[in-house]
Amino acid sequence: MGQERGRVALGIAGVGTVGRGVLELLLVQKETLSKKAGVALEIVRVVDRDAEQKLSGLSNLGGLDVSSNLEDLLKPDVDIVIELIGGTQAAKDLIFGSLEKKKSVVTANKALLSSLGREIFELAQKQGVGLGLEASVGGGIPLIEVIRNNLVANRLDGLYGILNGTSNFILEAMTQKRIPFEQALAEAGAKGYAEADPTLDISGKDTAHKLCVLLGVALDFWPGLGAVYTEGIERVAELDIAYGADLGMVIKLLAIVKRVGRSIECRVHPVMVPERHLLAHVNGAFNALYLDLSCTGPLLFFGQGAGRYPTASAVVADTVAIAGGLARGVYALRPPGSLDGEPSLTSVPMEEIETEYYLRYMVSDVPGMVGKIATALGNHGVSISQVIQKERNEGGERVPVVLLTHKTKERCLKAALKEIYSLGDVLGEPPQVIRIERFAS
Repeated sequence: MGQERGRVALGIAGVGTVGRGVLELLLVQKETLSKKAGVALEIVRVVDRDAEQKLSGLSNLGGLDVSSNLEDLLKPDVDIVIELIGGTQAAKDLIFGSLEKKKSVVTANKALLSSLGREIFELAQKQGVGLGLEASVGGGIPLIEVIRNNLVANRLDGLYGILNGTSNFILEAMTQKRIPFEQALAEAGAKGYAEADPTLDISGKDTAHKLCVLLGVALDFWPGLGAVYTEGIERVAELDIAYGADLGMVIKLLAIVKRVGRSIECRVHPVMVPERHLLAHVNGAFNALYLDLSCTGPLLFFGQGAGRYPTASAVVADTVAIAGGLARGVYALRPPGSLDGEPSLTSVPMEEIETEYYLRYMVSDVPGMVGKIATALGNHGVSISQVIQKERNEGGERVPVVLLTHKTKERCLKAALKEIYSLGDVLGEPPQVIRIERFAS
């Protein structure tokens, strides 16, 4: 143990963008960080398939052991394993193997935590070791530890998060420049905000992974990815951006949590947000988390949600905190459920969620079409609050019709949409459906 040797030994798995940033911070600030931890921090091993190449240009490596075998991190000379390889199976084997051998773990692996977070927490608690996961959500924004430690007197009533910088950059570009989705996506790629395959980001799945981690930490509620309704931004069009602006709204991809008695709404999808709300002004590749809490009221956390140094900062913070605890022999892992978590919480089915809706149809420009849509909506108890039809086309081409609804259940809206879709002469394409969030506070 580090306390016995007067040091805490670190092993790092993965020297990609974040891993290299962690290495740089730990090497350059070794003395300062060791002082903050109250014990000498020493990197003893780095594991990566291309470690030799990825370590080129780094100084102060000294006698650092470099390996391509993850099992080398399970050797007795490593106290804290820093997992930054991503993926699931290899990372799972490394994390569970480390915990079984009573090694503390720091990870940024949101995908793994979203599916196995409860099991990882339980094993870490059983083994009496540390578990750091700050870097898994929000990059450099200190969310996890604030929720776990600083807000424990609160009950969570609502959570709204912009948790994916790629999607946020794309939507802002569409809003500011009035350009189509495909062009905004290309700009995101050119600036390095979008991966070669951006599916995980634009589909909402990356945001859903992060939401699962937040739910687990805050409420000890681990629904799994399949229980989080997830919808991406691929169908958001310039037309919807323009109509939103006319309505005083901005479209954002939000992670949403609401407490409904002993049940929890948890969903990810595009949302029309009022321009006056703080989240409407979170732009570029930045992230933000807006919490509605019983004692403090609303809180907003804002900052860089990705990138080498913001994320590395979170990894190093966890490492220093755990190392200090190990050195003093007083480290205790706070269990999940900081914000009034209850073991009996259940998910609210998406069909039972109630909200307002923005609906856009492309309809034939002939008399009676809007009336047919309104009748179908009314047949299923969906009340219209506003109708917008700006354009007419004498050439017979389809024109946009926008309807805003009062609050209604998702299942009622879906039933109405099914009836409307059966009116083949009305529709030129499936309707655009975007939910509207007014916010409680």
